Order: sequence, then C-alpha cells, then structure tokens
Amino acid sequence: ERVEVLRGPQGTLFGKNSSAGAIAFVTRNPNFEALEASSDVVVAGDGEYRVNSVISAPLSRSMAFRLAAFYRQNDGVVTDANTGATYNDVAAYGFRGKLEWRLRDSVDLLLGIDAQRFDSNCCALPVRVASTNPIVPSTGIAVGPLNDVVALGGTNVFAKQENYGASLTANFGLGGYSLTYIGGAREWTAKGDFDVDSTPAHIVTSNFNTSD
Repeated sequence: ERVEVLRGPQGTLFGKNSSAGAIAFVTRNPNFEALEASSDVVVAGDGEYRVNSVISAPLSRSMAFRLAAFYRQNDGVVTDANTGATYNDVAAYGFRGKLEWRLRDSVDLLLGIDAQRFDSNCCALPVRVASTNPIVPSTGIAVGPLNDVVALGGTNVFAKQENYGASLTANFGLGGYSLTYIGGAREWTAKGDFDVDSTPAHIVTSNFNTSD
C-alpha cells in the first residue's frame, strides 16, 4: 500500500531499537470492490527461480480477503574442492493472509497471519586474500577477488529460519471518536553453523548457534 519513512526516535510505537527512525512497510488490505489477482515469475542463472502471487476478493458485502505467497530458490554458487559439494544455495517460501470483516459501519475487524521458512547450506566463504598466519594450512586454491572455491573438508554448513505471526486490529466507532485495538504474536527461530576459518584445519571446530 505504501512505505513510510519516519525520522527520529520512534520507540513509542516501534520499540527500543528504532532510536534513529523506522521504515514501515504497510501492506494492502483486502479488496471489497472486485477480484484482484497477479503473479510474476523470474528465471535466472544458477538454477534461480522466483514466484510471487497475490489474490484478493470480496466474500460478501461485509467480508473480504487477501492472500499473498512467494517461493524462491537458487543453486549453490560456491564449490568445495575436497568433496565437490556446493554451498550457499537457498530455498524459501511463505505467505501472508488478511481477512477483513465489517460488522457494521462502526465496527471493523482485520485478522492477519503470515508464515515463512528459509533453508540454505550457507555460508561458505571463499578466501579472497592469502593468509600469512602460519597455522592456516595451504588449501591449494588460487585465491583472488573472483574465487568461488573453498576447502572445508565436510564441515556441516547450514542456515535455517522459521517465522510465524498473527495479528488482530479492531476499530470501534464511538460517536465522534474511534477506539482501536491492535494485538499480535510472533515466533521466530534460527539455527546455523559454518566453518569460521574456511579451511580443512578446523581451527574452530563448531560455530553452531540458535536463536528464538
């Protein structure tokens, strides 16, 4: 629907991490007037595919919905010289749905739900500058600004994220005034591991982390 750029501290509405401002992406609400649908597809090199679709329509005179979904993937672009494995591929998909119910002129309810999943064997970091550290073994790979080869030696490299949310906005007309309720819940989890030293030496044997 629109993008709002808010300068200065925005902690009252957007939380403590918005001390320098906030960028708010306001998504479109359901269409009560007519059926609306669109889709776009992108196909590119390295096995990259992207699909974005949206549909919105009235269900009755007082209720309408909007559903948007996406899917994207691409093959790995970094190769392991020791195992032949590829890294930094991506597979992600998700959706966002809205259901609006106008009970009467003075009462409006908007329910929103969304879910996203992200899966990748990320991140393998090709060495671009030769190391002078004597404990770092030579990988036999010609380093340089265009290097896309690593030698991790079977390290478990991955990144996974899951993101789920729901919200309810209710507006109640009270004469010349309006009372608005906004509530929501969100769950976000992330797990990942990668080879910190980017060599088969396993100087750092584990960098597993999880957040929720």
